[in-house]
Amino acid sequence: MPQEVFEYHADAYDDWFGVHRKVYRAECESIRRALPAPDARTVEVGVGSGRFAVSLGIPVGIEPSVALGQMARRRGIEVIRGVEESLPLKDESCSSVLMVTVI
Repeated sequence: MPQEVFEYHADAYDDWFGVHRKVYRAECESIRRALPAPDARTVEVGVGSGRFAVSLGIPVGIEPSVALGQMARRRGIEVIRGVEESLPLKDESCSSVLMVTVI
């Protein structure tokens, strides 16, 4: 499975955003301008380590990687294990959805 790489390299993936802080902040600012104001029903698909969700105020994330999902949970994100091709969500249960840096 392609996402298995994130089980082994979750820390390296997450560290990239700290090392490239200016790029990460610029991405967050661009998304913030384009995304409707998040509410309790906003979801990030491919939440990864939760960096974008936390910064943008998105409370829920879908993530296939156990390792990255654990990082997101430690950052206070409610993580639902799943993949974008078959979202574990009910129809019309989200107000908005973000997908960023998703493979």
